[in-house]
Amino acid sequence: EPPRGGAQRLRFTLEAPPQQAWAVLLSQASAGGRISVNGRMVGEVQSADSATEVRWRRPHLLAIDPSLLVAGENTILIQTTYRSGVNVLAGVEVGPLAEVGRHHDRQFFLSSILPWVGATLAACFALLFGLLWLRRHDWTIGLVTLASVFWALRCAFFLIESMPAGAGLWLDVLFYVANGGFAVVITLVLLQLAGHSSTRAAW
Repeated sequence: EPPRGGAQRLRFTLEAPPQQAWAVLLSQASAGGRISVNGRMVGEVQSADSATEVRWRRPHLLAIDPSLLVAGENTILIQTTYRSGVNVLAGVEVGPLAEVGRHHDRQFFLSSILPWVGATLAACFALLFGLLWLRRHDWTIGLVTLASVFWALRCAFFLIESMPAGAGLWLDVLFYVANGGFAVVITLVLLQLAGHSSTRAAW
């Protein structure tokens, strides 16, 4: 499917041109886009093209040269290309770079750093319990290993933001398999820990 194009304009008013650097924060811009202020481009976040699909989950911060801003009405234009599916453009914020930058750092931590931490911890648990299972062949240890693998795959869904065109479907399949697999396996682990170790009780 070829990508389609779209644009959104946002207007804000200033009493006087700022002296310090300003910035525009795109809290949610899943399809990326080209950002212009008063007709001058200030930056571009990769969008979908004929060979690539994007699903940005992290926020994006673009600096605005104060010389581009004027007293009175100012216009921000966001032009993007996208494919069918869920595409989000929300949480656009304009203001002094220092203030908007703090908001960006907090959002970036929640949307990008935490999934990396979760994936790293899950991979470490999978390695540790996998090695224990090789030594002891315990049913519960094997289930914890499998649950850790599923959680690492689930985190990978949130970390992959650019992919070849058409690969998004397989990424969605990965997410649902990882989610469902983790739920099933962790239920079996809890049943094991609760003492219901028979096959009939587990299933």
